[in-house]
Order: sequence, then structure tokens, then C-alpha cells
Amino acid sequence: MGSSRGDRIKGAWLFGLLLSIVIFNYPFALIFNRSRLVFGLPLAVLFLMGGWLLFIGGIYLFVRRLDRRSGNEPPCDDGDGRST
Repeated sequence: MGSSRGDRIKGAWLFGLLLSIVIFNYPFALIFNRSRLVFGLPLAVLFLMGGWLLFIGGIYLFVRRLDRRSGNEPPCDDGDGRST
């Protein structure tokens, strides 16, 4: 009684959503609320912007992998504005 591929994909999306809610919520984000500066920026700002960037990158890689498996590869763009 294995789960279908669609159920696994839905589960992965749900896990990513719940993980982002937990990480960006008050108690967890409070860990990084320090007056310490890193590269001239507060640690909390680096945490929020870095975490946001990592989640966007993860979503990009996940969607790209799904497209590759389903055969829906986007058309190549050779730079002249026309898709081949």
C-alpha cells in the first residue's frame, strides 16, 4: 500500500510550507534578535533575508526537478528573444 507520487509531492510542499512558518515565526526568529552586527547588518536581518533566499532557491530546485521528471522542460532561450 504505497503512496502515489502525487501524494509525496503534496507532502513535500506541505512540509516546506510548515517549515517556513515555523522558522519565520516569533519564537524561532527571536533566537537571532541580538544587537550583534555581521557585515554591518543586524543578525536578525541576515537570518530573515538569508532564510528567505534559501527557501526561494529550494522551491526553484524542487520545481525544476519536477519539470525534468515529467518531461516539461522549458524551451531553451538562445538570447535572441525567440524560443527554440
